[in-house]
Amino acid sequence: ALCPDQFNAHVGGSHSAGYCSKLGYARPLGWGSVRIAARELHLLDMASDVPYLTKFDDVGQWFGTHAGEIKAPMLEEWLSVHRRDHPEAGDYPTGADGQTFTYHTELRSEHSRRRRYKRGQYP
Repeated sequence: ALCPDQFNAHVGGSHSAGYCSKLGYARPLGWGSVRIAARELHLLDMASDVPYLTKFDDVGQWFGTHAGEIKAPMLEEWLSVHRRDHPEAGDYPTGADGQTFTYHTELRSEHSRRRRYKRGQYP
């Protein structure tokens, strides 16, 4: 789920710019859309009396082999939300200095200031 770009060939992703995970509130820190890559996979094996982890170093190969077994009826819609260049996305708002971080810092400061005063007493 965190690596839509890494496995898009196996799941039928067709967006030319690829896919990213969306981190939401971390946008002012430069973490709005990131590409995460799985380097290894550990699966819990419960077949024996003592459960143990099986490690797979080639995650792409494992996923390619097992992609047909994955039942995900909403996969196409999920991928469309994770497109790297989403057509409905706009630019991030910026503060007086043109920086996104400044805008969000000013916004949080304003919210904090308003919480300190009772309704109607805000200067």
